[in-house]
Amino acid sequence: MISIESIDYLEFNELNNELLNSYANLYCEIWKEPPWNESFWKPENVLVDLEQQIIKQDSCALFSTNSSKDKIVGFTWGYAVNIQELIEMSSGASFEEFISKDERVFYIDELGVEKNHRNLGIGKRLSLIMIDEIRARSFSKVVLRTNMIAIPARKLYCVLGFTELPVQDLKYTDRTYWLLKL
Repeated sequence: MISIESIDYLEFNELNNELLNSYANLYCEIWKEPPWNESFWKPENVLVDLEQQIIKQDSCALFSTNSSKDKIVGFTWGYAVNIQELIEMSSGASFEEFISKDERVFYIDELGVEKNHRNLGIGKRLSLIMIDEIRARSFSKVVLRTNMIAIPARKLYCVLGFTELPVQDLKYTDRTYWLLKL
């Protein structure tokens, strides 16, 4: 059994090539699992995607390693968005009732924990560190989306204070959006 105290939390700029590759492989493993079933991800594409996302305005990426610090076991990342970007991301869903055009909104794009490290509080701890960072950057709201049958993720978001919005992604109809007011 791994204790939560043995897990380190790193920012993107602290990752070496070995850890980046570990992250990319973990990402591919996680998204192959239900309910996502996305087997099209390849490690090299994951790294390109991450690099494109973390150069966005006000991006933040956090990673947790195992106790020997040679493997990524959890990650989360996101970036600033405006209401128009949320509408485009959701293929046209409406957010106007929940977010005004002048609000600073942060979108948490990803959160994942390696299968053997789940239920140790890593996802929660990564999320809390991310929320603290988002709050320090003066954002007023945090938005994310998840699958309607991703029960562990949905429970975590409730614990963290998110509320599920009555907004469903119009392209990925099995996903809904969640909001945290800071």
